[in-house]
Amino acid sequence: MTLTTLNSFGMLALRCVALRCVALRCVALRCVALRCVALRCVALRCVALRCVALRCVALRCVALRYSA
Repeated sequence: MTLTTLNSFGMLALRCVALRCVALRCVALRCVALRCVALRCVALRCVALRCVALRCVALRCVALRYSA
């Protein structure tokens, strides 16, 4: 092998490493995005559960007023 072929192999190896790093960053960003979406879903569920709980409390108050 000559120096030029070794240099070209080295450049190819560096490009592959760089592409892998970019791919890993994309995967990491997707994971972060998915976590954010999951957290939003959890937050929305908590808000929905609170609304349901408040409705139940309101219905109990109404029921108590009518029964009294």
